[in-house]
Amino acid sequence: MEPSEDRVLAALDRLVLAAVGVTTVALAESGEGHDLTLSQWRALVVISSSTGLRASELAQRIGMSRPSMSRLVRRLERRGVIVAEQDPNDGRATILRATSTGVAVRVAMMARRRELMTDALATRPGSLPRDLASGLDAIAEVLERYT
Repeated sequence: MEPSEDRVLAALDRLVLAAVGVTTVALAESGEGHDLTLSQWRALVVISSSTGLRASELAQRIGMSRPSMSRLVRRLERRGVIVAEQDPNDGRATILRATSTGVAVRVAMMARRRELMTDALATRPGSLPRDLASGLDAIAEVLERYT
């Protein structure tokens, strides 16, 4: 690995850790967060990005075992942010969908997270490179396979 690639990876590590921190703060501050953990938030984001997702697919996408996934789904259902329905095409499968409350929670949390990032960036006006957005978009595009 070239030294410049190593610097990029180190910066990405810092960025990811900071982003998790921002999300954690937003979850803790928001009454709209419905007291979600980071794992529950991640699951809600993945579920609400689809029109319906099998529980087994969600487990695979977020790296959870079947028993852990079952507990997480029950907690999200109790909070009213998702519904779990039997798949009409396969009685053994469960389809997960975000409720209108779940979508509203996602929108509110994303807005609060964006506010926190905007406030943080305002402390360093003019210090960001002009082409930063293009570079970040390119990185996000290749990393989206993990979402």
